Amino acid sequence: MCRARCDGAAMGGRITQVTLLARCAMLGVTLLLWVGGLTLPCTGVLTGRSRPPGPSLYFQYHHYEDMTGYLHAVNRAYPDLTRLYSLGKTVKDRDLWVMQVTSVPEVQLGVPHVKIVGNIHGNEAVGRELVLHMIQFLVTSYNRNQTVRWLLDNTRIHLMFLLFTVPGDELQQEPDSEMVTGQHQDTSDVSLVYSSW
Repeated sequence: MCRARCDGAAMGGRITQVTLLARCAMLGVTLLLWVGGLTLPCTGVLTGRSRPPGPSLYFQYHHYEDMTGYLHAVNRAYPDLTRLYSLGKTVKDRDLWVMQVTSVPEVQLGVPHVKIVGNIHGNEAVGRELVLHMIQFLVTSYNRNQTVRWLLDNTRIHLMFLLFTVPGDELQQEPDSEMVTGQHQDTSDVSLVYSSW
């Protein structure tokens, strides 16, 4: 399926081999999430399998501080697979965290980069949680799942969680707060040029 899609895209003319590899990698990640979603760590609780090693991640909405703590814990537990970096600060002085998950130690020609953003708007909390669980799935499955191993050996995946200051669900949980919508000012001082990832 990927080959047919890439060959069809190449008929347009100006698509390079690296672009084709990146598109195929994105399709592969999508398929992995679709198929891998059936085997997320929560199924271990239901079937009696042992919990995956590493920091615990519960199925709940995480506040910024909890998410930041979890990212640092994963980075410490899996230093050979993860790299945590910040794209900059928001106007409220919060880091815009990105976690890179790969086994490729340095940038190499022909190894595609895949960028996944959990949520852009404040009311998209589910996307942020899915990115956290995707990280957990990738790092805990690397030594147990050949598909995940191949993916991380041949792709650099950058996972970003927030493009704004305070997640919308945090604003809704504060007493007597009114959630402000339509505000895109939180990252106005940060360049989000993809080439800087």
